[in-house]
Amino acid sequence: MLLEPSFAVAENAEAQRWDRHYAELNYDEAVRERAEELSAQYPDTVEEFAREHPLLMAMLSTDDAQDEYAEFVDRLCLKLAEAEWKQ
Repeated sequence: MLLEPSFAVAENAEAQRWDRHYAELNYDEAVRERAEELSAQYPDTVEEFAREHPLLMAMLSTDDAQDEYAEFVDRLCLKLAEAEWKQ
């Protein structure tokens, strides 16, 4: 069956959109998995981190320090994983 040119163009555009969608899903999944691998290299708690970096102890003694530390490690590892993906 021969497709009309306009229909074929629309089908091709739709296929390209799906290809981009799947590529984005794979990218996001791969980056998140790598970020989780990288985060395993960091101490789990802010207290453990502070023991390794005593000059930061005073700054890390707030109630929100653990949440801030976890967000820092997450952002850092995501950036590192994204940079690795682009290489």
